[in-house]
Amino acid sequence: MPAGSEPLRLGVVCEALADYELATHLADRLLEARVPWLCDVQLADVRRWQGLTAAEPFLRWSEVPKLIRERGLRVAGKFGAESGAMDAASGRRALLLFAALPAPEQPHAVLLIRDTDGHPERCTGLQQARSDPSRHWPFQVVIGAEHCKRESWILAGFEPGSAEEQRWLAEQREHLGFHPCERPEQLWASDDDASSKRSAKKVLAALTRDDRSRELSCYRDASLELLLQRGQHCGLANYLRYVEKRLVPLLR
Repeated sequence: MPAGSEPLRLGVVCEALADYELATHLADRLLEARVPWLCDVQLADVRRWQGLTAAEPFLRWSEVPKLIRERGLRVAGKFGAESGAMDAASGRRALLLFAALPAPEQPHAVLLIRDTDGHPERCTGLQQARSDPSRHWPFQVVIGAEHCKRESWILAGFEPGSAEEQRWLAEQREHLGFHPCERPEQLWASDDDASSKRSAKKVLAALTRDDRSRELSCYRDASLELLLQRGQHCGLANYLRYVEKRLVPLLR
């Protein structure tokens, strides 16, 4: 990046701070791994994660409908000849908010981060929003579909660090009938009594004992290779590939 250049503006749409932290940290890790010169600079000088403005870290999905109405933006119906799958319309509205900004304020890329909550068709809908034939988005679009929940991505990076953690993992494997870290996509979004056995949230809590620092270490310390390997079917590997395909070139 030339001296004196402003940092890349990278918009983020997600539901909560925990989703923002997970998605942006993983993206930063992959950028640093794929762009060698980043090791010689401060990342904050090169890229800026933000919501609709630089003053906010991300745009909440729940705020999108209200902002669309307030700004009087027109949202088309179908996606070409197709009807929109789940979240297609929401994704298009979110992207439209960024595209409607004055050109100097538009982001260079937008991340759409979403729990599927057990509905993988949400990913299809976000892909429809990204490739909407009625729109040409003036930025790159990266999709992060967390299937079934954010916790599934975190579990993909869990490796026992002690004999006690090995025992906890063995208990979960016996309880579930499969390895929850190697097959996180087999976990469920619901954590009610009827489905608690396979709840992604409850399995993660059982392995980390609700220790926030241990949870963070799962995706901060695990190798990218491990995350790609285990994340093939929970949306994590796709997300990392999107980052490599659509964000890395912006820095090269």
